[in-house]
Formats: sequence, C-alpha cells, structure tokens
Amino acid sequence: MLKPLEEFYCDTCDQLINSPSEGMVEWIEATGEPAHSFNIVHHVPHSPRVDPNVPRSVEPRPQGCYQHHDKSHRSDVGLSNFTGEKGLVMLLHFIDIGPYHAPNYDGVSFENGREFTELFRRVQLPYYEEARRHWDKAKRDGFFDGSNEMWIYQPDVLKDVVKRYT
Repeated sequence: MLKPLEEFYCDTCDQLINSPSEGMVEWIEATGEPAHSFNIVHHVPHSPRVDPNVPRSVEPRPQGCYQHHDKSHRSDVGLSNFTGEKGLVMLLHFIDIGPYHAPNYDGVSFENGREFTELFRRVQLPYYEEARRHWDKAKRDGFFDGSNEMWIYQPDVLKDVVKRYT
C-alpha cells in the first residue's frame, strides 16, 4: 500500500514517485487563459527516464518525465507545494485567488473542472492515489452500488478499495 499523500504514480512513466520532493506538478497556462493539462511527474533528477551518468549541463537537457517541456506557457511547481496545508492554498488559488487580489470574482482559472478535481483528490485525499487505479474493478464488482457521491471518496472507503482490489 502506498504511503497516503507521500507516494504518487507518475503520469508519464507510471512508476512510483517516492516522496513529494521527488515530484512535480506541470500544466499549461497562458496569461489570461485557463490552466489545463495537469500532470504529476517525476522531477528530472529523480526520473527513471534520465541517465544519472549524463551531466545535467549536457544540451539538450534531459527532460525526464515532463510532458510539456517543449510547449509554450508551461508551468511547473514542486509536488510538495500541492500537498498538506500549503497544497490547499495552492489548489484554492486556481478556484479563487480571493477578494484582496481580485475584488470582482471572474470564475475559476482552470479549463476542465473534472481534470482539476482529479488532481485535487490525488494530492489531498488519503488513499485516493492508489484507489483510483482499482476504480474500474470496484465498479464492475458493484462495490459502489447504492452509494452517494461523497461516500465513495471518504478516506476509509478509499482504503477499503485498496485493500480489496490490490
């Protein structure tokens, strides 16, 4: 079982990110445009796609697991900035930066609510990162039948999904 909110799966190589300090969250966000294409990936020094014997000063620089390295308007921030209390602040800024900086609320700053919510769950809900990998099996098995929209995301339920379907 993964250590909840400490270990994550890379969206590029599908291998384990051992701690938030070894990961990054990347996305695309042009000025004035909504953010989109969020990924959790290995930080280059920890990427299994980078040969540790090749110096980082070599050009072109190794990009490891980054999916947006060649795109304009790419952003990335350390995964540790998306976990815990600091992470809540980071995630909430995409929803509303608050009245001090934006007296007139213009709406969320992301393009796809479902995609953003998936990121939010992965970095804030204990056991979700691992449970989501077993979601289809649990659905087919009827595990969620009769449940409401909040029950299936409760940490104890997510932990049960992991235990049953791993």
